[in-house]
Amino acid sequence: MLAATVHFLIHDFGALTMSTLHRLIRPLATRRYRLAAEGKLPPEQRTAALHDAAIARHPEACRHLGAAYLTGRIGGRISHAMAHDWLKKATDCGDVASWYWRACLALSVEDARMAREAASSDDRSGHEATGFLKEDDTGIPSGRAAALEFCRKGRQAGDRPASLLLLRILSMGPGAGTDEGLQALQDAAAFGAPWALTELAEACMAGDIRAVAPGQDAASSVGYWLTKALVPASGAQDGNAPNAGAARAHLLMCRAMETGQVPRSIAGLRLHLKAAADAGLPEAWFRYGVFLLRADRDGLNAEAYLRRAAEAGYSDAAATLGDWLTLACPDAPVHLGYGWYLRAISMGHVGAMLHMSGLVLSGRTSGYTDAQLAGWLREAAARAANDDQRTQALLLTQAYESMKRQAS
Repeated sequence: MLAATVHFLIHDFGALTMSTLHRLIRPLATRRYRLAAEGKLPPEQRTAALHDAAIARHPEACRHLGAAYLTGRIGGRISHAMAHDWLKKATDCGDVASWYWRACLALSVEDARMAREAASSDDRSGHEATGFLKEDDTGIPSGRAAALEFCRKGRQAGDRPASLLLLRILSMGPGAGTDEGLQALQDAAAFGAPWALTELAEACMAGDIRAVAPGQDAASSVGYWLTKALVPASGAQDGNAPNAGAARAHLLMCRAMETGQVPRSIAGLRLHLKAAADAGLPEAWFRYGVFLLRADRDGLNAEAYLRRAAEAGYSDAAATLGDWLTLACPDAPVHLGYGWYLRAISMGHVGAMLHMSGLVLSGRTSGYTDAQLAGWLREAAARAANDDQRTQALLLTQAYESMKRQAS
């Protein structure tokens, strides 16, 4: 209907300026846009209503259309060029919230360019490798400096998401660990941003006194920040669901308990490990599996969590499954445990390399080639992370060389 109206106006009033045309069609476009926003239009008409309102220079519609092109909500593909065009129109029309989205676009364009460069060694073109439309984005402001500029404009206009994104950018990348970065975290924590609270807790755990909470000492700041990060939020924060980033905070609380930085309790460890594991963190799957083995003797559930962690690439979990099946499950076929050791070795686990080498050299298992054994010892010596591993690798290597001399 709107398209027909525009055609009529242009056909019969060709002398109209575009600004006059926008004023004429804007009331109808705005009405249809509101109906679409309220869910009162069929799904197939909503995108058209959004486009029509944006063409009529409705600031909010321009922003939503630009954000949709940035996030791929239109046709499932991302177009930085279209996102830039509409978001720039939105800020030109005075839409404050669009500065946040222009900052996101600046970061996204930079990420896409880096991805294309990384994919340039492949046979695929950059846009095929990254999923972006093939388009020229050279005229789009991009990178950290542009994102900071847009965030500052949003903050000056009182936009909270832009303020929080500004603080997040300042605390990450080149700013991470600097005085400016730590101050940005403190400022974001004052907003109650869970990611900032968690970052400050981790900095305190590492001994950075700049991360100490106001009115707290270094010893109490870890628990202070983590407790605040884990308090359920009353609403969405920083564009995410309530209590965003809580999984990492749960895991950090467990580490703090284990190091004595907050009071330790079995019930507390179980609570926080289970919460982090349920949130899908592979490290939490591993740690909760180990906890179930040691504290609850619950081998069945422990093995399930350890398998999930190992299948996600967590080498410690694969090695622990090897230990569990070979040492604590006498009824389990030994080759199952060795299979998990080999999985851990394939992921670079030094302990599994040393353990399997010891089993072969002591004659407790066989079927492995001389090349495999030599490779494990060589890699273990190169990857050893501490004196104990280096000493063990040296002793096993000496035993292997002695065995080779005797065999010759």
